[in-house]
Amino acid sequence: MATTPANRQPAWDEAQESLSMSISVVRAWAVCPEQFDQISREDRANLFLLLLQMLETAHQKLG
Repeated sequence: MATTPANRQPAWDEAQESLSMSISVVRAWAVCPEQFDQISREDRANLFLLLLQMLETAHQKLG
C-alpha cells in the first residue's frame, strides 16, 4: 500500500472507497448484465455518468 502524508489520508481513503464502489458496479454489470435490463436507458446513462464522475474524483484525489 502506498504511503501518504497524514493530512492527505482522508482524501486518499475517500478515493480508495470511490474506486472500490466503481469497480463493484462495473463488475456486477459485467457478470450479470440482465440485472440492469429493468433500468431505463436514461437511468443507465445517468449511472454511467455517476460512475465516471466517481472515477474522475478518485483520480484527482489520488493524483
